[in-house]
Amino acid sequence: MDKRAAAFARLFQGVQVGAYIGVIGPDATSTVAANPHLKLMFGYGGETPDSEVRPFDRDRFVDQQARDSLVERLITDGSVANYLLRLRRADHTIIWAEITGRAEVDKTRRELRIEAVLARRQRTQEAGR
Repeated sequence: MDKRAAAFARLFQGVQVGAYIGVIGPDATSTVAANPHLKLMFGYGGETPDSEVRPFDRDRFVDQQARDSLVERLITDGSVANYLLRLRRADHTIIWAEITGRAEVDKTRRELRIEAVLARRQRTQEAGR
């Protein structure tokens, strides 16, 4: 691994926000990489394979319209910033998450390749929104 790749890997693994790289399809998602903080946010152990951490699956969204709106915005604008959503953790408890990311549309496969960071909102912040 060259120095740049090693530095990126350390940053990706150590940053204190959830970092996600993956694909969002019409009905399913797949994860290329999920950092330890994202796993923690969604209630997974550190040993959980990245492929099993899928924060953008349909069943993770409290409101399906919110998922559709997020996908539409990513298709239209190619990115989102501070996009607030209610999502479900592995134990089905609900959290507020703020998403900032970019996506590219793969028209052949009808899916989005996405790179995003997710930050969890705390209860005191939730009450003010």
